[in-house]
Amino acid sequence: LDSRFFVSGAAELEGTGVRMMKLKVEGTPSITGWLSETLSCGDSVALDKDLFTYNEYLSYTQALPTLCITLIDDVFGTVRSDRPARVFNAVTVLDESVTGESVRSKHARSVEKIGSASRFAYIITSLDESAWLLTIRGTDIEYNPLAQCYTVVTANSVDLFANLEGISQKGREQLEGQGVVLHRYDEFELFLKNLPESYDRIFSSGRISSRNYLAAMTCGRSRSLGLYF
Repeated sequence: LDSRFFVSGAAELEGTGVRMMKLKVEGTPSITGWLSETLSCGDSVALDKDLFTYNEYLSYTQALPTLCITLIDDVFGTVRSDRPARVFNAVTVLDESVTGESVRSKHARSVEKIGSASRFAYIITSLDESAWLLTIRGTDIEYNPLAQCYTVVTANSVDLFANLEGISQKGREQLEGQGVVLHRYDEFELFLKNLPESYDRIFSSGRISSRNYLAAMTCGRSRSLGLYF
């Protein structure tokens, strides 16, 4: 972190009783190190399925073998009644004249790069990767041209999970004209659970949330893949 955050954090936390731990600063223990020193054998550590990737979950179980590492659903929705709702803004679909390549072409290149002899589902959870593949932009994250979404690529289709109300009729026609199947954002988890068992699940375990990993692996097998364009 930029040290200016430490200065700002100290001012914000003054008098609250919350102690700031300066990560990656000499003398500050790692999170797993602090947990190991603070907790006793058999104690539980709860990780939010949506906030921790599957790789992070594995790293906690490996670093803290004497503790019970548990994946849980988000608890703050029940304890905080005034919690702000998730914000979805408009999704802009760029024309090929701007991007220089069609979605169909990118899809074909992706499938060729994967080169799987078996049926597969390439699960994209990184917003910038979906933005590139589908030529979409958004303003859901401040100072970033990204829209909240997920994408699943198979040999024959591209499925986009996004805020459909935020996509104009013209934008929908552009995407559907390129063979993109549109789904509501909240349908993603169920879609993963219903993937055919025979499909290889391809994803980055360092980018997929534990929730989505568990949904994808309800039945089936996975393999890792690095794609570069």
